[in-house]
Amino acid sequence: MPAAKADPEAMRAPLRVVIVQSAAKDARTLAGFFNRRRDHVWQTTQPAEALTLAQRQKPDLVMIDLHLPGTEWLDLLRQLRQAAPATRIIVTNKFPDLSREVLAKEQGVQIFLRQPFSREWVERALAQLSDTARPGESPLPAARAPRGAAPDLPRVRFPVAFKITVPYVVLAVLFVAGATYLINQYVVDTLQGRFTSQLVDAGTLSVDWMVQEETRLLDTLRALANTQGMAAALASGDAESIRSLALPVAVNERQESVEILDAAGTSLVSLRHQAGGPVEAYDFGRGDVVYRDWSFVQKVIQRQTDTAGDKYAGWVHAPWGDYFYIAGPVLDSQGKLAGVVLVGMSLPTLVRQIRAATLAQVSLYNADGHLLATTLPTSGLDLDLSGELASQLTAREAQDSLERDFVVASASYGEIVGPWRARDGAQLGLIGSALTRNYIAQPTSLTRLQAFALAASAVVVIVALGTVLSSRITRPLTQMVRASNQVAQGNLEVKVDTSGDDEVAVLAHAFNYMITGLQEGFIYRDLLGRTVSPEVREQLRQAFASGDLRLEGQSATASVLISDIRGFPRSRSTRRPPRCWAGLTITSAALSPLSAAMAVWSTNSRATPSWPFSAFCRRRSQPRTAPIRPAWRPSPCSRRLTA
Repeated sequence: MPAAKADPEAMRAPLRVVIVQSAAKDARTLAGFFNRRRDHVWQTTQPAEALTLAQRQKPDLVMIDLHLPGTEWLDLLRQLRQAAPATRIIVTNKFPDLSREVLAKEQGVQIFLRQPFSREWVERALAQLSDTARPGESPLPAARAPRGAAPDLPRVRFPVAFKITVPYVVLAVLFVAGATYLINQYVVDTLQGRFTSQLVDAGTLSVDWMVQEETRLLDTLRALANTQGMAAALASGDAESIRSLALPVAVNERQESVEILDAAGTSLVSLRHQAGGPVEAYDFGRGDVVYRDWSFVQKVIQRQTDTAGDKYAGWVHAPWGDYFYIAGPVLDSQGKLAGVVLVGMSLPTLVRQIRAATLAQVSLYNADGHLLATTLPTSGLDLDLSGELASQLTAREAQDSLERDFVVASASYGEIVGPWRARDGAQLGLIGSALTRNYIAQPTSLTRLQAFALAASAVVVIVALGTVLSSRITRPLTQMVRASNQVAQGNLEVKVDTSGDDEVAVLAHAFNYMITGLQEGFIYRDLLGRTVSPEVREQLRQAFASGDLRLEGQSATASVLISDIRGFPRSRSTRRPPRCWAGLTITSAALSPLSAAMAVWSTNSRATPSWPFSAFCRRRSQPRTAPIRPAWRPSPCSRRLTA
C-alpha cells in the first residue's frame, strides 16, 4: 500500500504564543485559532503580566493590542525588544490609528492584523513571519498568490467618509459659531445690565447713606441744643461751661466737628477731632467769625423755616478743610435765639464712610463739576466733570442721573453721577458712585473662554461622532473594495464580513454569493469546459446546484430497430443523412402498431412466436460470422416506405 501523506500541520513544531488584548472576546478568538493549530497559548489583558509571561515562557510570537490604555502597549513593545529581541510581534487593532502605528513601526513592528480575526487573515499575517521563522520550524503557509495583475482602478478623490464627515463638520461649525455668538451676546448684555443695575444700586445706597448721616448729625445737634444749661451758657458767653457740656456729647456720638456759635455767628467753642487720635482727642478753639458768611448759618440766625423745619445743611470750604455741616438754633426758655449749633464731618471722612457702607468708590463734586473729595486713587488725574455734564445734572430732576466711564490706575470704572441734595431740598452739588469694570470684564472673558471651550468640545464630539459613523459605514465598503481587488487578481477565496442588519450587510451577502458563483463557474470551466457541450454543462450545473446529480448506474427500457438497407436504390443511398433518418422515423412510426399487436398476441397465446420472428431470434443467437439476413424481403412498396 502506498504510504500516507504526512500532514504538514502535524509535523510543524508548535508555536509558543502570548496574546495581549484589551478585550477578552478578541483574546478568546485568537486563542481559539492557535489552539486549533495545537500551539501553546497564553492570554492576558495586562501588559505587565504579558511581560512576565514573555520572560518566563520565551514565546515565539507575541500579539499585542494597539488599543491598550495609555502608553502601556508601547512600553511593552520596548521592553520586549530589550528582553527578547528574537521574539516575533504582530500588532492587532480594531481600527486604523496612524500615530500609534508609526510608533509601533519605530519599534520594528512590520505586521499589523486588523479585525475581524478570521482564519484567513491570521494565516496571512503568520505567513508574513515565515522569513523570520526559527530554525527547525516549517514556514507558515503563505497567502494565495494572485492570478493576475492588480486592476487599474480610478483613484478615490472624495471618500465616502469625507462626504459623511464634512457635512457634520460644517453644520457643527455653523451651529457652534451661532450658538457661541448668541451666548456671548446674551452674557455680555446680561453682565452689562447687571453692572448698570449694581451701579444704580450703589448710587441709591450712597444717597440713602447721606440721608442716614444727616439724621445722625441731627440727633447730635438736638442733643446739644437741648442739653440742660446750654442756652444759659450761650446767653452768658461761658465758653468753659459750653465746652464741658458739648464735649461728652461729641465724644459719645463720635462727631468730627462741633461748632457752637452765639446769636451773632461768632464761635464760642469749636471742637474738632484730631486726625488719627483717640476718640476723646479734640482740638478746642473760639472766636472765629467765618460762619457769618455761610448761607445756611444765616438762615438759622434769621430764624427762617421751611417744610423740613428750622435746621439747614451745607458744605463749606473752611480754613480747616472741606466740611459738611448741619446747623440748628439753640433757644432759651422764652423761645428766643440763644445761639447756633453746627455738627459736621469732613468731606474725605464722609466719602470714606459711604464707601465702607456701599463698597463703591464715592466722589463728591460741587455744582460746577469740580471734584471735592473721592475714595479713588486719583494720583494727579483730573476727574472733574465737564461743565456741560454738570449743567445737565444740575438742570435735571432730582432723580435723574448720568453714567460715565474713566480709567484710574489701569482700572476701568463706570460711574453714575446724580444730584447731591440736603434735607431741605437744596442741591449741594453732585455725588458719584463708581464700580470697576474689571469685575465684569473678568467674568466676561471667562464666560467667553468657557463658551468657546464648550463650542470646541461640541465640534470635537460631532466630528468624532461623524467619524465613527462614517467608519462603521465605510469599513465594510472598504473591505469589499479590497476583496474586489483580490477577485480581480484571480483570488476567489476571499470573503467579507456579513455581520449587521443594514443594506451594507445585504451587499456583503450578495458579494459572497457572487464569489461562490464565480468559484462554481471556474470549477465547471476547468472540469467540463473542454470536454462537454454547453448544453450538457448547463444540465450538470443545474444538477450540481439542485443536488439531484446521480452518479450510480441507471436502468432504462428502449426499443431498437434493426433494418437491412441493402438493395436500396443507389440514388437513395446518396441522400444526405438527415433525409435518411427522416425516412427511418416514418418507417418506425408505421411499424409501431404491428409491434404492439405482436406483443399482445404473444402474451395472450403464450405460444412460440411465428416463424419469421423465431427465425430472426435464432439467427440473432448464432455467432455473427456472416451478415444476418432476414427471412423475408421487403416488397417494393415497403422499400419505398423504408426509403
